[in-house]
Amino acid sequence: MTQSMSSGLVGRSVEYLIERVERAEKRTLNALRDEAYDNAKAHGFHDVSRPVGDAMMLITTEVGEAFEAFREGSPVSEMRYAPLDESKGERVGKPIGVPSELADIVIRVLDFCGEHDIDIERVVIEKMAYNRSRPFRHGNKAL
Repeated sequence: MTQSMSSGLVGRSVEYLIERVERAEKRTLNALRDEAYDNAKAHGFHDVSRPVGDAMMLITTEVGEAFEAFREGSPVSEMRYAPLDESKGERVGKPIGVPSELADIVIRVLDFCGEHDIDIERVVIEKMAYNRSRPFRHGNKAL
């Protein structure tokens, strides 16, 4: 069973997370990149070298998990939380659902950029500027 953020049924979990978000200073994409990479490294995910293709496929698995959460009926924009498992020393319930899986996609991308020293902030700004220059529905694609 999961609880929505608005339900208040997991009060201290949600309040804890909201407080952390509100206290966080604004960070650049590159600062988030470094934080994601450092966390992954601290948790042993960079102890052995992995092929670039493997790292990219891990990003796609998160896309699949977001789609599965949607298929299972998770509201697209609602953060949800699994019940606390206090036997594991959890302070908050695990974030689940579409927004959480989308965050995992971003975190994996940022980790990849940290591993390969990609200035993701510059690249995103440059790509968005290029996209603004493209014609309306370039390529006549429906989606």
